Amino acid sequence: MNCKVSEGQRYICSNPLCRCEMEVRAAPGADAVTRPQCVCGSAMKKPYVKPAFTELTPEDAKELFAKWAFD
Repeated sequence: MNCKVSEGQRYICSNPLCRCEMEVRAAPGADAVTRPQCVCGSAMKKPYVKPAFTELTPEDAKELFAKWAFD
């Protein structure tokens, strides 16, 4: 996965003994890393966010299907 670090993203250390957290406060430059590392040496990952599902009305479903089918 080639996602670049961007401003406002939060990361947490993958080491269960460390669990250090960070937030990117300024937009990184062009040579930004794709996977930040913690001070302990472990990889940092984005924290899990439970997905939020919304119920579609029949009208919304028709509109989304029309966009998907004809694009």
